[in-house]
Amino acid sequence: MSKVNIQFLAVIAMIGALSQGPCFANGPNLKYVIESEVSYVDSCVTTSGAIVEGPKDLTTFRGTPHYKICPYFSNFAAYALLEDPTGSNVKVVKNWMKWVFNHLNPDGSIYDYYVDHLSGGTDLPSVDAYPLEKIPNFDSQDSYAATFLTLVRKYAEVMPGDISWLKSHSKELKLIGKALDATINYKTHKANHFSPNNHDGLSVAKLHYQAKYTMDNSEVNEGLKDMVWLEKNLITDGDPSFYKKLLKKNDAGFANLWDPAASAYYVYEGDVAPKWNTFYPDAECQLWPILCGVITPTSARATAIYDTFNSHFKNWQNGDPSVAPLGYIAALMKDRTRANTYLEYVQGLLEKGLDSRLGNVADAAWIIRAAEMIRRGSSN
Repeated sequence: MSKVNIQFLAVIAMIGALSQGPCFANGPNLKYVIESEVSYVDSCVTTSGAIVEGPKDLTTFRGTPHYKICPYFSNFAAYALLEDPTGSNVKVVKNWMKWVFNHLNPDGSIYDYYVDHLSGGTDLPSVDAYPLEKIPNFDSQDSYAATFLTLVRKYAEVMPGDISWLKSHSKELKLIGKALDATINYKTHKANHFSPNNHDGLSVAKLHYQAKYTMDNSEVNEGLKDMVWLEKNLITDGDPSFYKKLLKKNDAGFANLWDPAASAYYVYEGDVAPKWNTFYPDAECQLWPILCGVITPTSARATAIYDTFNSHFKNWQNGDPSVAPLGYIAALMKDRTRANTYLEYVQGLLEKGLDSRLGNVADAAWIIRAAEMIRRGSSN
């Protein structure tokens, strides 16, 4: 399932002349990079509290230009703001969480939305699109739910004074947990939408889309860990044991996503061996278990995957290809050389007035997180 916006593919050729990036004697100006990307996220915030994909990114919805609200990408943007929890950043995140609570479907899932104006616009669900526009309701149920639960835990840890406010939304959080549970294949599950129905604890992207993706399941694994924490520490009448069992099943299910012959993850369960020379999704999905903490950055598997990735994509840190999560992953792997080089590349684009976000607001989020991790000098 597409989890990283790949619009950058259309513009890589255009920025080829910049692909070697500038060299800054003292490394990247992290403060400048962070402030620039935070400003970009702020420019994506609507008066209703939603976070759109981009302030200039318009798509035709019901026959007129609209901004797209993809909760998956917005969750990443909000999480990144909590790395620097200023009053203004926290306000954006809290308003986004309120927006989500107010736009959940009865089953706890959430659609993409479209808004005609950033200020005073009307938020409309994707299902209101004209049939000929062929706009899907959402990209995935599993990852939308999982990444929001991860955001909520982060908010609770950063803003302990707001715990009672979060507790007041226990009903909504339980509903989101149920939306996530609905996608996970296990023996006692009463649903019948799994294929293969092998009870392996992996999630399907949607109830009617049967793929069990490595990228999705990495995010689901992290979301389950966070739901265990929320059920234990925050949700009224929580049941952490239920989600502990789901997490254990999902942990075990990753064996079905691993190709021992290729020493790599399948893009999805039942797929052919991944092709390392194919950046997306084959090569990029290898990094998601590292990104989401399924495997630790110091593990032998993570090291081997990261080294193999870099042997195939030797110049990503200079923008070839330019994919923002890679900078954060490099920081996680304590590869400060590549992480700093990538942030220098981003700074060079910003100083030239060019767009450092070749996809959408989630790119700004990963840049912020990479820069904050380097600035703190810690991968914790």
